[in-house]
Amino acid sequence: TLAKLANHLAKKRAQYGGVFDWQACEPLVEDCLMAQIDIGEIWGVGKRLRMQLRAMGITTCRDLKYAQVSLIRQRFGVVLERTVAELNGLACLALEDPQTSGGKPKQQIISSKSFGQAITTLTDLSAAVSSYTARAAEKLRQQDSICSHLVVFIQTNSYADHQKRYANSITLPLIVASNDTRRLSQVALMGIEKIYRLGYRYKKAGVILLGLHPATQQQGNLFVADQHQGASKVMHVMD
Repeated sequence: TLAKLANHLAKKRAQYGGVFDWQACEPLVEDCLMAQIDIGEIWGVGKRLRMQLRAMGITTCRDLKYAQVSLIRQRFGVVLERTVAELNGLACLALEDPQTSGGKPKQQIISSKSFGQAITTLTDLSAAVSSYTARAAEKLRQQDSICSHLVVFIQTNSYADHQKRYANSITLPLIVASNDTRRLSQVALMGIEKIYRLGYRYKKAGVILLGLHPATQQQGNLFVADQHQGASKVMHVMD
């Protein structure tokens, strides 16, 4: 919850230069900032819940932070109670690793990043997307899965009113599902070439791997030679 709010402040407050850290704040400063953030900006607080909270006089993040925990649990359940705890700095959700925690394999894998400085050239965008694809493919192999579709997306800074805005994405199917970094990067670069437009300052790019299923359930193609076994050995060496 605090991470989402920090991201909100980093984007909305130019004085932070795109980076905000709650731990660098004094308690009074933290409360002052939370008092300026509407309750609807809290992760998980939708329109209906926002209206219910406002009817109780809880209109800002600070109000919820100091709300009576027993009342919040009684009225709204354990999920919002955990949100209150996280606003007070208590972590309630542990990080999960499918390989160590017994968690279920992910149904999609996203790898993206906002650039420190805007990117304008196709060459720089391609390099970034290729890097993100490699990270996503590594995660895909870690859970022993393959993907059948890949999404590439790019966007300009949506908060820069003085700049031209552009955002686009493209979904590309793979003829044969794969977790081969080389193949996925090739497809991703094809996608970035199709949606790239000259004359824009790009702030973010990324890839999404979809159609995930176990590598042991790969469906072959009558017209494409099976290279999965050889590719698996190469990717094992790379990892």
